Amino acid sequence: MKADQTRKHALAISPIGCIEHAWLEKPQEPHPKNQDGDPKYKIILAMNPKDTAVREWCSSIKDMAPDGGKLPFRMDKEHDVLIVKFASLYKPALVDAKRQPLPEKVIPSRGAQVKVAYVPHQYEGFGGGVNLYLHGVQVLVLVQFEAKTLPFADEDGYVATSSDTAGADTTTTETEELPF
Repeated sequence: MKADQTRKHALAISPIGCIEHAWLEKPQEPHPKNQDGDPKYKIILAMNPKDTAVREWCSSIKDMAPDGGKLPFRMDKEHDVLIVKFASLYKPALVDAKRQPLPEKVIPSRGAQVKVAYVPHQYEGFGGGVNLYLHGVQVLVLVQFEAKTLPFADEDGYVATSSDTAGADTTTTETEELPF
């Protein structure tokens, strides 16, 4: 970390990126091996590393990190994209290109082009580095998750009802003959 830099940073805006993975409507649970971790809202973007704005942005983030410190992005050489991770304990604001809030049921997903409002955070533990705290997402090109209709035909058998209880045992017993 450079001596003239302070640890507090203002809200910043990322260059345009394409969503690879996003947990914007509900947080991603921590990995099972990390029992003490908190669920986090996350967005992982792919950015064009040849874009001048992206290169300049990366340089500014690198300047915040100590030499050899961990960065919030990495190159995916197979696909020639820069992968960038933003995360927060708090639900981010989601807005359209004109800064209007997205309707509750509109959730951008993989392939959407967005900018991210974030706060960079420098840390010294574990060798030091920079995190990008997610505050909001501006959707420039919307790609939305749509549940696909599965190609199953109607069959005889179990039919869910609203009175079914979660966790009810609907499995067959060892003495029952399996149909396949």
